[in-house]
Amino acid sequence: MKKTKNRVVSLLLTLIMVMSMVIALPMTVMAAAPVITSEIIVNRVSDEEVVVTFTVDVFEGQYYYKYDGTPPADAEALIADDDSIFAAFIGSDEVTHNDPTLTSGPHTLYIAMGSTSDEFGEIITIPIPAYSPPAAPVITFGTTTTITTINAVLHYTLSDKATVTLRIYTGVHTPPETLAEMNSSVADTIGCIERLGPSYHEILDNGQTLSNNLQPNTTYTVYGIATNTNGTSAIVSTEFTTSSLPKYPVYVVTSDTFDGGLGFANPNYLEAGEEVTLTTTIYPGSVFKEWIVDTDNVTIINDKFIMPAEPVSITAVFEKFGLKITAGANQSWTKDSSNNISITCNGDYSFFDSITMDGVVINPANYSKVEGSTVITLNASYLQTLSAGSHTIVLNYYNSSIVGQAPYVYEDSISTGLTIRAADSTNNSSDSSSGATVSTRNPNTGDMTNILTWIITLLGSLAAMIVLYIRRKRQYN
Repeated sequence: MKKTKNRVVSLLLTLIMVMSMVIALPMTVMAAAPVITSEIIVNRVSDEEVVVTFTVDVFEGQYYYKYDGTPPADAEALIADDDSIFAAFIGSDEVTHNDPTLTSGPHTLYIAMGSTSDEFGEIITIPIPAYSPPAAPVITFGTTTTITTINAVLHYTLSDKATVTLRIYTGVHTPPETLAEMNSSVADTIGCIERLGPSYHEILDNGQTLSNNLQPNTTYTVYGIATNTNGTSAIVSTEFTTSSLPKYPVYVVTSDTFDGGLGFANPNYLEAGEEVTLTTTIYPGSVFKEWIVDTDNVTIINDKFIMPAEPVSITAVFEKFGLKITAGANQSWTKDSSNNISITCNGDYSFFDSITMDGVVINPANYSKVEGSTVITLNASYLQTLSAGSHTIVLNYYNSSIVGQAPYVYEDSISTGLTIRAADSTNNSSDSSSGATVSTRNPNTGDMTNILTWIITLLGSLAAMIVLYIRRKRQYN
């Protein structure tokens, strides 16, 4: 009986082992074919080369492929085809198929993706387009703006990075037809500048790009060509006409020593003899100082000048605004005085922030403020609370909280001294001219009466003592 049980147990264990092997076998051998999980990207690099890229759902596998011919019915047919080629991938889910052996023209690529256990999926058909070489750059002219008779702005766009050559003509001429003809005259050639689109402009200006000044009331023709490694563009042209009277620019810049504002000229392009008006925008904490002109034949009077027959450059100079106590500095005040004290500062009233006494902000209820530029009046009741001795008053201004403007840095506080004197027992009158208080007390007649009373009492007591002494002496005698 015992042997029979042992045999049954042994058979059961054997059966379990066999079932486990059967279950594990398809898991290790029957791995599914890879599945493409992304867009298939085809890059025809040249007539001979193509790069095909895509991702799959595994990091290791194989594939067979071939180009053109009869479409294979399935993976088995493709693998059996004599023209098919084997390839493998490992360590990445991105498959890059690079083939440098193509012939020119379009092709069809057939691929069968397989797992490491030789499970293959359906045939993938990928069209391979013919190689299309990059196009030569294209240059396109826009509107040319005439600023002055010697200065015009030529606008153009490019389709790709290229070297641009421009050439300008006036009057009767033979249009250039090749790049060599465009470069044949150095005097009239503009450019040879490498540009990257989409939009550029060139300044056609004497001394920079032309051998002769542009003349008034004259029509000019500009030719342009662009070249890069892909080829050379067609030659394009445009025309523009200068104005009948010469006009000259006014350039206004801000001094680089202190960025305190902006300067403007109105108008900023005009004929010789016209009047120019200069204006400024002053940033908070700054003041305008002066105009500096780069030419001797311009005199600015009341922010105006007469335009000469040449361009003018003007520098607007600003400087930092300095706070000053213009009245009421370093005052003294005597306790028990009823006088207030006032301090006047040249700071902008609209930017006044606060006032401190020995570093502590004073409650606004203890002072008043009015414009002109800023007048602060400290109440006598507040001054009475201060201890006798020296104190420091600071007026604080701000400007960085102005919406839409940068926090330009400038001196934002100014201090002054204040001396508090103890009350004088002999003087209580106020010297209003200096802000000091001098205390003066009138004699009190009641005090003199008390002194006389004490003297009389003392003399009376002395007299009584003398009488008492004489009487006792007589008794003993």
